Amino acid sequence: MCEKQTLYPILFDPRGFLLPVQRATNSVNKGSEVVGLKCKEFAVLTVFSTSTSLMDKTETKIVAIDSHVGIAITGRKTDAHLIDEYLKVECKKYKYYFGKPYPVNRLVAELGNTMFRNSQRISCQPFEVGILFAGYDEGGSHIYQVMPSGEYFNCKAMVIGGRSQTVRNYLESNLECFLTSTKEDIICDAIRAINWEIPGENQSHLNIAIVGENQKFELLSGKEVATYEKKCRGCESVQDSIQCYSQIS
Repeated sequence: MCEKQTLYPILFDPRGFLLPVQRATNSVNKGSEVVGLKCKEFAVLTVFSTSTSLMDKTETKIVAIDSHVGIAITGRKTDAHLIDEYLKVECKKYKYYFGKPYPVNRLVAELGNTMFRNSQRISCQPFEVGILFAGYDEGGSHIYQVMPSGEYFNCKAMVIGGRSQTVRNYLESNLECFLTSTKEDIICDAIRAINWEIPGENQSHLNIAIVGENQKFELLSGKEVATYEKKCRGCESVQDSIQCYSQIS
């Protein structure tokens, strides 16, 4: 009976949850970790990319949507592809009509409304993806979270995906330090955060993207990631990253 109920997006279960939305949220919670951090001038996304089979249901990746904004997605890869293509088209349309980049908060709201409509239509199913936005515009740096239900939140730091509770505790305890970080510091903080749950994870598959003031959205190369990771490996606190990164040429 429960499986049949999930075919109807507007049907509530006895606890008051929409079953398809709950199923989509559970799918996101089983995905890979995605960490987003921001300071005053920069925003960073970091994920672990893993080798998966063609039939694997979940995938995590970072996508540049425009020069000033990008996303990291965990969840169903087909839904992820639909969303990143949709966002790219919306940014191009906005730039064509108004001659300037799409404001990050309005882009997030547009996606949230689209995802919410999918959760309410009988002919559709909710997108089984969790999304973190990183962007920079006239309002400064931004990190936004968008959930399968269409809810979205403006964050200072956020982690989504599996095994995220310990990382979330780490982010909360160091939140004020992140906000005053420099570009190099915030990258080091992101590396440390995503490694907090399982230290020693294979760093060759760590992906990092950064965007900020006078900095287009950019996915760092493997060599750059390895250099940053090596320099911050010995840092035991957020404050130590300043000393670690003073050695970077």
